[in-house]
Amino acid sequence: NQYGDRVLAEPPARGLNWLVYVIPPLVFFAGAFFLYRGFTTWRNLADEPDGEPEPENESEVEDQDEYLARLEAELKKQK
Repeated sequence: NQYGDRVLAEPPARGLNWLVYVIPPLVFFAGAFFLYRGFTTWRNLADEPDGEPEPENESEVEDQDEYLARLEAELKKQK
């Protein structure tokens, strides 16, 4: 008791000392949660198909068809 609670290897869980027991597990579980969420989001993004998005309306489809027809005609001229 000459030096007080400061020299103890295991401080008593009273006052602000209880934070020593509470904060490390909270940080551990919060980190585990964020890693879990990050990996699941990353995996879901990897599962999404790549490429062109589907056109939303008929005019976009017609514009694409016209563009592809002109492109094919240009390519045939070059051969």
